[in-house]
Amino acid sequence: KKRTYNAEFHIRWFNASPGTYERPILSINNEFPAPTIIVEKGNLINTTIINESSEETTIHWHGLIQRNTLHMDGVPGITQFAILPNQLFVYTYSTGDQSGTYWYHSH
Repeated sequence: KKRTYNAEFHIRWFNASPGTYERPILSINNEFPAPTIIVEKGNLINTTIINESSEETTIHWHGLIQRNTLHMDGVPGITQFAILPNQLFVYTYSTGDQSGTYWYHSH
């Protein structure tokens, strides 16, 4: 059965200790590491990115093949415009027949 994964990712500065000392990092929902997304083949993913930072950003879904959704690949200036501060963007795409472990990151 096809299901839809819905999430809101708030991009903001957050103090974290990714190494040996605390420093400000760009985070998703004040989490470090970022939230895990668990879906199955054929699922639809709707992720609303709310940019609460002072930086332009996008999210690149590393390793997922964007079939008919290249504009959801998250590469600013190539597949989409950057998400400006205080703006939002909704990524909507299907996992199709893909399975595996993937990761996402900002661009």
